[in-house]
Amino acid sequence: MMKDNSEAHNENYIIESNRLIAEFMQLRIDAKGVKHGKEYKYYYDHEHLQDLEALPDYHEKWDWLMPVVDKINGRMDKDDNFELTLTITPNECFTYSRSAKDEIVQNEHGNSTIQMVYIAVVNTIKWIYENTHQDIVDENDGDVYIECPHCEHCESHPIDEQRHHLQTFEILDWLPDEENKPEVSVMKCLGCHKQFRLTWNYNEE
Repeated sequence: MMKDNSEAHNENYIIESNRLIAEFMQLRIDAKGVKHGKEYKYYYDHEHLQDLEALPDYHEKWDWLMPVVDKINGRMDKDDNFELTLTITPNECFTYSRSAKDEIVQNEHGNSTIQMVYIAVVNTIKWIYENTHQDIVDENDGDVYIECPHCEHCESHPIDEQRHHLQTFEILDWLPDEENKPEVSVMKCLGCHKQFRLTWNYNEE
């Protein structure tokens, strides 16, 4: 179970966490920005959401944070049961996983209720990605195999074919490159419409 920490006071933690939430919420580029109430929020959905000042203020505004809580609580498993339950009380915030049959996140820290919920949301999303991260399967016949961790959808894809030709999945974003490590993309299954991260770990030779 993940408990948290005083990192929410750290500016870098807030920047990286807001990026993570924006990715989870599938924010896409829009010439008009993202309308929220009477305001428009502008940001870039390229180079991994580098326009930091324009990311939504998930860490300090309930009207941005609560839709994230709703999305977490609305996640369904393969049997159409609610997968996660994020509960907010005056003194703590915790997330229960049906599959793990346990609380996966528990947070009693924060200078305010919104900070407490924000930290729990961030840790819940991290848990989701850690537990739905897929690796490419190299079939050694010129194809790679991609499988959705949430449902039965899958696809074989020729290694030498451009990735945007995928039929079953959409590539939403690419994570920053790390030296000597394979590429990682944020995928959306077009069958169940859920997200997961995919490591493109295969031999191109």
